Amino acid sequence: MSSNAPLVPALSKLPNFDPRTAAVAAIDAHLPRLRLDALTPQALRAKFAAPPQWQPEVTVERPWSAQPLARASVLVPIVCRERPTVNLPERTTHLSTHSGQVAFPGGKRDDSDTDAVHTALREAHEEIGLELRFVDVIGEMPT
Repeated sequence: MSSNAPLVPALSKLPNFDPRTAAVAAIDAHLPRLRLDALTPQALRAKFAAPPQWQPEVTVERPWSAQPLARASVLVPIVCRERPTVNLPERTTHLSTHSGQVAFPGGKRDDSDTDAVHTALREAHEEIGLELRFVDVIGEMPT
């Protein structure tokens, strides 16, 4: 890739971009459904205690910038009720980046953050008001 390649603006920076109207590229209907018993807190803890070997997907993406990547973390907030759900908030439309997107709560690491978990929990508290007393961190995923 040439370092002289023009940078394409992020979709969230385009005027009038609404991610809800973006075309769906594919639906993974061919995949088997997860059984509910695979989503219990005990089953999820067991999965994270012995995670499968992770291999990154190697893709060619457009260059973002010459700046180094930001250190950031997200929380995958699984809400354990009768049927487990994932809390996916919609970001407000006035933000300068990722506005209007549905995303996991999270963001850039602050100097005061002790580690990636601390970053994710702090950001989740700021973004969705999640209190630490309701959180049980059961694992981390590689970056």
